Amino acid sequence: MVGTYAAGLGARGIDAADNLIGEVEGDLSEVDGVVRITAIRLHLKAEVPAAEREGAERLLEQFPAGCPAYQSVCGSIAISCTAAFS
Repeated sequence: MVGTYAAGLGARGIDAADNLIGEVEGDLSEVDGVVRITAIRLHLKAEVPAAEREGAERLLEQFPAGCPAYQSVCGSIAISCTAAFS
């Protein structure tokens, strides 16, 4: 997911190679007697020029639709994505 977001930033001319940090948390819960990952929370941090922040925020809402990792698990695991830009 971080890689897909980084590619989207790159397409907007924002270098994410050494600039993007992803922090991930998850929840494990017992479901029908089996421990499963039930939630994933991704928080992204990046330096984004002020003029590009609106586009970076829109990308945060749009990139999951084209992200193979997100699309592979979103039907069975709750996923949220947030970001902080400086």
